[in-house]
Amino acid sequence: MASVAELDLRTVPDIGSGIREIMQAVRGLEWDPDGVDEPAGRSPARWAEEGVCGFAAAYVLGWKVTVAVAFDVQTDGLRARRAGRWADVVTVELCPRERAELDQKVWSQLPLGELDEESREAVRILDDENVHDLQWVIEEVVRYLLDRHELGAAELAARAAAISALREDISRWAGRDATEADLCGLVWRARWGEC
Repeated sequence: MASVAELDLRTVPDIGSGIREIMQAVRGLEWDPDGVDEPAGRSPARWAEEGVCGFAAAYVLGWKVTVAVAFDVQTDGLRARRAGRWADVVTVELCPRERAELDQKVWSQLPLGELDEESREAVRILDDENVHDLQWVIEEVVRYLLDRHELGAAELAARAAAISALREDISRWAGRDATEADLCGLVWRARWGEC
């Protein structure tokens, strides 16, 4: 199971301090592969033409955070497609609901406090009302850290999910011990009618 960033929000004096603590906790997360965007059974041509989106997951308080990374399948490996501000690639869901709701209640009652420069930048798109919404804050903190290339572990876990799905789809051709380059090369050879 993915790691969980545990914080006791009852000891956090204000939102500014809370954002700094959430950022530190997210930086320390261990991310797990969490599947891909489509079920198994895709054709090699679809892999070559469309690529794949791998998911990585971890937990912050009572929230499951999922990062999606889209990959192109090249002849020698997967290449991540870069998103602007990681707009649609971060989702935050209540998990478990009771814990998330309790954390949200505590968070919403905190005074704003002082936001340092990094915290302010991380949540810059949130207005005063939304900065009191813990789900939005966690989502924006993760986006900010992805944008700064500070969550390499999340990208690696998403890559592992994509490779696992690729291996599953073409294991009948390559065998279970194929490398990433073997798998991607097979996709492209199949795409161009060489397999």
